Amino acid sequence: MLEPHKCAFLRFEKAKAQAVKEGGEIRFGKRFNNAGYYVEPCLAVMPSQTAIMISETFAPLLFIEIGRAS
Repeated sequence: MLEPHKCAFLRFEKAKAQAVKEGGEIRFGKRFNNAGYYVEPCLAVMPSQTAIMISETFAPLLFIEIGRAS
């Protein structure tokens, strides 16, 4: 069984990967010094609303949708 902090970290990484898969760009948000499971807050710029944006990630992950000008 994985420890709780590792599980949370893996969910964070999975959510970031899903955002990229759905066309997003990760602007910042990574692991601190590759030690432990501490992470920076993450900003994901998305081209439109996607499934990951309406999922509860329980992680410091903010999605911003950049729309087109009319």
